[in-house]
Amino acid sequence: MNGFRKNYMGAAKALLLLTSSVPAMMVVQQVEAQQTTSAIQGAVTSPNGDAVSGARVTITNTRTGRSATGTTAGQGRFSFSGLEVGGPYTVLIESDRYQTEQIEGVFISLSSATNLNIQLSSGDIEEIVITAAASVVTQLALGPSAAFGLDTLENFPSIDRDIRDMIRIDPRVTIDGGNNDSISCLGGNNRFNSFTIDGVRTSDSFGLNASGFPSRNNMPIPFDAVRETAVEFAPFDVEYGSFTGCNINVVTKSGDNEFHGSAFGVFNSGGLTGSKIDGRQAREGGFRDWNWGATLGGPIIKDKLWFFGAYEEVQDGGVIVDTGPSGAGFAQELDFLTEAMADSIANTLETVYDRDTLGVARNLPDESRRILGRLDWQITDDHRASFTYSRLREERQDPDDAFTRFTDFTFLDNFEIEGSETESYSARVFSNWTDNFSTEIRASRIDITDIQGPVGGGEAQDANPIPRIEILNVVNPANGASGPSLVAPVSAALRTI
Repeated sequence: MNGFRKNYMGAAKALLLLTSSVPAMMVVQQVEAQQTTSAIQGAVTSPNGDAVSGARVTITNTRTGRSATGTTAGQGRFSFSGLEVGGPYTVLIESDRYQTEQIEGVFISLSSATNLNIQLSSGDIEEIVITAAASVVTQLALGPSAAFGLDTLENFPSIDRDIRDMIRIDPRVTIDGGNNDSISCLGGNNRFNSFTIDGVRTSDSFGLNASGFPSRNNMPIPFDAVRETAVEFAPFDVEYGSFTGCNINVVTKSGDNEFHGSAFGVFNSGGLTGSKIDGRQAREGGFRDWNWGATLGGPIIKDKLWFFGAYEEVQDGGVIVDTGPSGAGFAQELDFLTEAMADSIANTLETVYDRDTLGVARNLPDESRRILGRLDWQITDDHRASFTYSRLREERQDPDDAFTRFTDFTFLDNFEIEGSETESYSARVFSNWTDNFSTEIRASRIDITDIQGPVGGGEAQDANPIPRIEILNVVNPANGASGPSLVAPVSAALRTI
């Protein structure tokens, strides 16, 4: 079996992103550009509603202990960008003139900045602690979008363990089950979309996959590795491009200061299914479906270096073939070919021509293996980095063209294997240089190998190609009788059995 290789972004690409806070003389609310991170911003006022400048603001990610500190500007505003999606975060406001106030349980998401309006108190109380729900918290969107956080991903039922089960909740998104679950946004073609993982564009660059992913059939990463996903229809962020439908943005999970892990397994087989339909005995499919995976994350160096890993494997019995030789238990039997005749032909091809037909196809398996690893490093209080690696290998058997008609038949070795192998690398460095200036440097690479060819190997491009053999139902012109005939394209020979 041969494959042809598609290598995109072969040379590492670096992207420098600059963000700055709103100048003090402006009263317009700021919305930071965010693709893999999010932001917390807001305004601090006195008990009388006046802006409080010079107040010290500290935000802390309680999962990792990471913190950042800034001061409010002349309009009492503050802004922190480049923050990890999720939380919970704690926001601490300290002022020489008013009481210290701490807001707990602040969660942030993609496609929007979390805005806090905080009014300080005066008096003898040393510190006031409130929850985010009790404070004035609003989300400032970066354009029309829909975000699906960890709670939705973990609690919403997903039969296929795929983000498409989530994003179809949005009425602007349509999933076409008749076209390999392709994604249509705002009624547009699925090829007009973009798909990013941790800032790496992993769309179908070649343009043949209905899914829109670089993979033919599956998500490129394990489902349990997704922390949040967002569907962005018209973001006004200069980082985005190369789409007119929507951008499906995925951010992966990261480790924190505690070890966390998970595991799951789902099994099904023909022996676990019913044996009768309307009182009639049904043929057992003979399939075995097995889907399992695991995750593990935690600290390598507490408060400094964290890891996360995820693995998922699918061994799906796939589609049950319902057409085959008569007497072999198929739902739709070929009237010109019996099971005994098919066995005789297969035996002759193997013993005389050394051709292994691999037998009669009864089901078409679908297999995939996905892995993701991520490292996060707190270099200093103002600089951090993250590194992500993912790999997918998938293969699926598809019917031969002969199975689109009831006048011909072929063995399993002539069926097609279709799949892909995808490897992705990305590195990101986030830096806060001053209260008003921060940068993000991103480098990424993705390698895609497309896999296709006959199950038995020996396709036409090989040095030793194997001829495709079909059994046709033809009429003998001598006596008008019909029956199976072999067609070997290489020799163009037609022989009545």
